[in-house]
Amino acid sequence: MQIYIDILLITNWIIGYIFLQIAGKLCSLGFRKHGLFWGSCLCSAVSLLIVFDLSGILIQTIIFIIKLLCLFVIAYASFKVSDFRQLARVTAGLVFVNILFAGTALLFWQVSGRRTVYIKNCTVYFDVSLMSIFIITILTYIIISLYQRCIIKKFKNHISYTATFFDKDFSVTLPAIADSGNLLVDVLSGDSIVVFKSRKLAEYFGMDKDTYPNIPFRLVTAHTQGENLLIPIVRCERLAIVSQSGESKFVRCLVGIINPKENCNDERAVFNPDLLD
Repeated sequence: MQIYIDILLITNWIIGYIFLQIAGKLCSLGFRKHGLFWGSCLCSAVSLLIVFDLSGILIQTIIFIIKLLCLFVIAYASFKVSDFRQLARVTAGLVFVNILFAGTALLFWQVSGRRTVYIKNCTVYFDVSLMSIFIITILTYIIISLYQRCIIKKFKNHISYTATFFDKDFSVTLPAIADSGNLLVDVLSGDSIVVFKSRKLAEYFGMDKDTYPNIPFRLVTAHTQGENLLIPIVRCERLAIVSQSGESKFVRCLVGIINPKENCNDERAVFNPDLLD
């Protein structure tokens, strides 16, 4: 079986690019600057392990471990991860996408009537054409998109939510409202803004009635929760939205902070339901 280096690199770069997009969508994580490009390059480079003519159980085991470690490196180089838990989650997403792709390739290989399988360096290569590989990749993307759409549809049917803001060891959880009228978007990043009306969060960032957060922030004007306000917005480490049945989704967004009045006990978060897509 002949495998040309240029075809190997180009094909794996394209497939890696698509896999990273799918994993990012599944885990609701954004990419580092040029992270998608460099992550795809690493995916392409890992495919070169096939050129080494190695044998023996110990060597094969070492190669397998190297491939697993490479997934962590690819995930770290590609995505904006803030801790090891996020890194492990997106790496698991990449593994899931690879397993689904392998299963789809096996099914396609069986249906196509081909009977050649090439196994080398802990990697299985099916004798299928380049066009078949791209079709399999598209099918993998469609399957995951349909799965995600079903989960989101079920998730959106819930009326009651909570939103949890995480920053290092700090967290605050509030009742959350899915409001399609909340169209606040950061003009620089394009990310949606979740509004937190929380005294605890305001105190965490050193805000009182006349001050702004003690970290880098931007200001947006908004009419929300019955008030015309100038809201400071900050980038959060993680933000989870949980439905009444316990289903959760981490979302990529910024957080607008409103410090409630002294006699106000109506603390809550407001988010655009499109964040659940």
